[in-house]
Amino acid sequence: PTLASESPARLATRLSHPNGWWRDTAQRLLVERGDKSVAGDLKKLAETASDIRTRLHALWALDGLDSLEPSTVIKALDDRSRDVRAAAVRLAERWLPEPNAQVQGAVLERLDDPDWAVRQQLAASLGTLPQGPREAAVSTLLERHGSDPVAVDAALSGLRGGEATVLGNLLQNRI
Repeated sequence: PTLASESPARLATRLSHPNGWWRDTAQRLLVERGDKSVAGDLKKLAETASDIRTRLHALWALDGLDSLEPSTVIKALDDRSRDVRAAAVRLAERWLPEPNAQVQGAVLERLDDPDWAVRQQLAASLGTLPQGPREAAVSTLLERHGSDPVAVDAALSGLRGGEATVLGNLLQNRI
């Protein structure tokens, strides 16, 4: 099949195709073309599609088109699928260095996510927070999930000089 000649609107519908090749190719073509006219359709798919894979492809297509909005990411952070929540944490990184309390707050709520995959992505993403909130979030993550070696390694790797602060926080909370 050839998708190269299909309209952006038609490609957006292909993100729901049961075959992964169709979904991957449609997403790639949407991003390569850079046609933002389908951003509304993609947002709707990201927020309401019944298939997890469709929601993921729509989120990443929006990101590739630089049309992803904080509200869509915040909604995805509460998705029923762990894969969508983990992707939303990763996608939220673009707003974490900024003083955007909404996105930061929604991401930090994932510190108590019941799924290890989401917590591990969160641990890897916390390093994009600004100094201060970064060390506080890593300290909380380590206190709650210090038994997960992947989360520990990911969280520590993003501290960039804040290790002493985190260690102090952890020691203070143990006393």
